[in-house]
Amino acid sequence: GMAVVLALAYSLLAFRRTRPVLAGAALLGLWTFANVFLSDVDPLQLPLVAVLFICWSMGAHTTGRSAIAAPLVIVAGMTGVVATFEEPVFTDFVFPTAFALIAWLAGRGVRTRTRLTEELHEAAVQAQEAHEEEVARAAADERRRIAREMHDVVAHSVSVMVVQAGGARRILERDPRRAV
Repeated sequence: GMAVVLALAYSLLAFRRTRPVLAGAALLGLWTFANVFLSDVDPLQLPLVAVLFICWSMGAHTTGRSAIAAPLVIVAGMTGVVATFEEPVFTDFVFPTAFALIAWLAGRGVRTRTRLTEELHEAAVQAQEAHEEEVARAAADERRRIAREMHDVVAHSVSVMVVQAGGARRILERDPRRAV
């Protein structure tokens, strides 16, 4: 029976990223079940490593309601586990629960740091894109300015030619040499 319980306990780790709170609740329930129905075991040794992993995952991989539920599941689950000990004392409730909550807090810290890193990376990418847009806009503005100046120069030259051609046409009969 114990080998099956241990196999089940550690197989729940497969869900530590996708359903950490559910896996944690199942693992703590399994531990409590094992303590009640399989009495030939030191009750603390069973899946402690798995529980600490799951508690860390409950901190690192939860958002919203799951993030709020996680510490409640840990405290309730650890209290249930310790209640199955023979003659539990107050410190039996405090220390295992504290270790589980510390693992959860460590997971929360990693999650917060990871999200901060992602946000900083995203901000850097946005700043780079904004800079590239600004450079492109400045280049387009400069092209427009140059085009306007060229247009003004060409328009002025054409106007001068039209005026000169009009004047040449007027004096063509009187003074053909000057008109040419």
